[in-house]
Amino acid sequence: MADVNSAHVDLKFDGYISSYIKSAQGDISRDGKANGSFSLGGTEFPFRLLNGKFYLKGPTGGWVSSAPPYDPTALLNQTTGLPSILANATAGQTQASESVGGVDAYRVSASIPTELIKSLTDLASGQDTLKATVWIASNGSRLLKFRIPYRAKDATQDTVLTGNLTNFGVAVNVTPPV
Repeated sequence: MADVNSAHVDLKFDGYISSYIKSAQGDISRDGKANGSFSLGGTEFPFRLLNGKFYLKGPTGGWVSSAPPYDPTALLNQTTGLPSILANATAGQTQASESVGGVDAYRVSASIPTELIKSLTDLASGQDTLKATVWIASNGSRLLKFRIPYRAKDATQDTVLTGNLTNFGVAVNVTPPV
């Protein structure tokens, strides 16, 4: 994953989440650009990120700009983002060979650090590592898919974060809305 400078990411949260976001998708780049949308309370909100400015299209149709409430490009951060899942995983066990989006992959169970989830939601105490399932491309060792159960703060049941990564290396073109 160290060579991944951009990708399309689809995220889905199933269960209790403190942020109320049920899903998000977008094209993100390590150089700080993003273009996508997230679902909040059943409503889809398009967003763009460019030069440190976050643009959000509200329910009334107009775009507003602000400092980013969350920087989705942080998902490509080597230390705390998706690459850290592979770099810092322990107790990995290959479970099977499968195809993910037409790409041959290994399904692996492992323990991962909590930094990625902590950047997305508040975790209940006592979760220093999380049990995850990851799908790693058999050629190139890229993370293609992940499934991470965790317990959010004040939740009575687990939430499962599932993510898919595609379109590695495709240029992310973002323009400020007019």
